[in-house]
Amino acid sequence: MEIARLLNELISARTHLSPHTLPTHNIPDGPGVYAFWYRNANPPARDLNRAYQIQGKQKAHEKKEPAYIMHHVEWNWNLDQEYICVYIGKTSCLSNRIKQHLYVKIEENIYTYDAHKIPSGNKRLLYKPTTSCQFRSGFDWLFKGRDKMRAQALQHNIFFSVVEVTSMITRFYLEDYYIGILRPWFNLDSER
Repeated sequence: MEIARLLNELISARTHLSPHTLPTHNIPDGPGVYAFWYRNANPPARDLNRAYQIQGKQKAHEKKEPAYIMHHVEWNWNLDQEYICVYIGKTSCLSNRIKQHLYVKIEENIYTYDAHKIPSGNKRLLYKPTTSCQFRSGFDWLFKGRDKMRAQALQHNIFFSVVEVTSMITRFYLEDYYIGILRPWFNLDSER
């Protein structure tokens, strides 16, 4: 079956990826589906900050200040795997999209708590401003308060894999299929 072959290709194609050496990687320019993986060692995922909150829909009938349904999440699945799939995406240009996920200043955290970004002031709320920030927001959250360790893990523990797929319709459903099978941590978001 084609889907099973593509899933095996995605899993077996893991390649180490460091943002500092990204231009030297041979990432296809064409369309496809991609995954980011965390090598579960030094530090192991069990030792990382895996609990956060997702802001859901606005509560009905709130007349004063808007209130939202909050969902507590803890990334506690796949902890015994050597490589944990942390994010899956689809794109019309693999090389550009992967670079967008990684070319954020390595020294900065994306999940900042600025009042204008997180009006509720909730310090357990993971901030993901765009889909190209989802990987880095989640990764930075894992290492909240451990900037030196985060920078080292970004260089040594991140792997990626790609599957080239020309059909937009196939990419759309393949991404959903991969998410359902591999359950990547950072793809989890609130319902609209």
